Amino acid sequence: MIDKTYYSTMLKKGRLIPFIVGDKLIGFVSFYITNDVNKYLRDDPWTVLDDEPEIGKIAYIEQVWTNKAAHKYSFEIWKKLKQFLKTNYPLVEEIHWKRWRNNKLKEYRKENLQCTL
Repeated sequence: MIDKTYYSTMLKKGRLIPFIVGDKLIGFVSFYITNDVNKYLRDDPWTVLDDEPEIGKIAYIEQVWTNKAAHKYSFEIWKKLKQFLKTNYPLVEEIHWKRWRNNKLKEYRKENLQCTL
């Protein structure tokens, strides 16, 4: 079940990035800026938590949603995400996310966040 309150709160908080091509929403990413990613592993993923935008060095990707057309734009979306993070949170050095795959929690990390601004 989708919790619209979560998404509207994250958008107001500046922690949701929509990706639009033409006049269509093709996806969005919600995230936190932190120094401790473990804080965001919880039973209720629809709870909006506080983060550390002034001092955080990690952009923790909370949720990603895309439609079927988004795969054509995956590199463009990744580039725009990195640009957004470096522009708005200059201390961020890495992007971190965790996802369930094959009944195991997998951890991913993109370090040395570089992009052309």
